[in-house]
Amino acid sequence: MADFGLSRSEVLGLELVVYVNTARCCAKELVLFPGQICPEHRHPPVNSEPRKEERSQAHTGCLREYVRVIPRHLK
Repeated sequence: MADFGLSRSEVLGLELVVYVNTARCCAKELVLFPGQICPEHRHPPVNSEPRKEERSQAHTGCLREYVRVIPRHLK
């Protein structure tokens, strides 16, 4: 269970099932309860490595995702 250090997991947080998590790739199932929000977060570059990619897919229910696009020259 991840609450991002906010101590409000019933509203801000999610539950994770991790299959793979390396420096460049992750395969996880994220479980959110109705009304629960995964807070805004980032995957910044580490040393000279590019940002970690993240992909989402809803299995059941409804997923609303807000993504800030970073211009290529800032990556």
